[in-house]
Amino acid sequence: MSSAVEAGATAGQVRIGVVVFVVLLALIIGGIAWRARVASTRPPADVRTLAERGYLRIDPVPGTRRDWTLVPLRPADSGLKPRLREWHAAIFVAGWAPVLCSQVEPPLDAWSAGVDGDVVPWDYS
Repeated sequence: MSSAVEAGATAGQVRIGVVVFVVLLALIIGGIAWRARVASTRPPADVRTLAERGYLRIDPVPGTRRDWTLVPLRPADSGLKPRLREWHAAIFVAGWAPVLCSQVEPPLDAWSAGVDGDVVPWDYS
């Protein structure tokens, strides 16, 4: 009789373990989906940093929440870290004219952490 009780307890523990695993998996997937949604509704961290420092202006494109017009305000200078200078050059590679964020080819290290630690993929299509 005691082995039947032990077997039942083990099966119950397995069920609890499976439920806990499924809940944790759902939370992880939900967090990733939320993060992707938040990331897709704002420009990358380095672009926002350039705007905060007065090197460009970010204007929303009417009718979309996933694209912005980047307007140059001043050229990159030695006051910028190399990473931000690379972003500035990548944004305004075609000249000193406004450009859509979706048309910018990011620097090679765009997948690494930005100035404020924000890691954002560059797919706004």
